[in-house]
Order: sequence, then C-alpha cells, then structure tokens
Amino acid sequence: MNAYMSQGMINAHPMLAQGIDELIVMDMVQDKDEGYELTADIEAGQLVFANGQRIPLIAMFLPLLMGQPMAQ
Repeated sequence: MNAYMSQGMINAHPMLAQGIDELIVMDMVQDKDEGYELTADIEAGQLVFANGQRIPLIAMFLPLLMGQPMAQ
C-alpha cells in the first residue's frame, strides 16, 4: 500500500497533522518534499511497515469511523 498526503491537506486538518507527527516518530510515514508518504505491505489483515511494525488494517480506519455519525 502506498498513500500520499500533501502538506496543504495536513495544514487544513489539524487532527491529521497530529496523527502524521506521531507516525513520523514511529517511522511509519516519511516526510517527502511537499507532503507525507506511507508505505506498507498488507499481510493477513495487517499493515506491515519497513521497520517491522504491524498494525491491524482496521486500526487505520477506526478513527475515521468513530468521527462520523452513524447513518440511520
């Protein structure tokens, strides 16, 4: 998996900025020229990063789901 977020998008969403800072410290996101890049493999429902760290795939989406009102 390869994902990129521009610096403009991060600046527009302060919650993203905090999350990106944490991911950089954990060596899960790389600071690129004008944004940030996340690179990981997907194995058995987990994201596997170059540093060997594994995170369940659902953990990446749970914060997004928790912030959205449930459809009725």
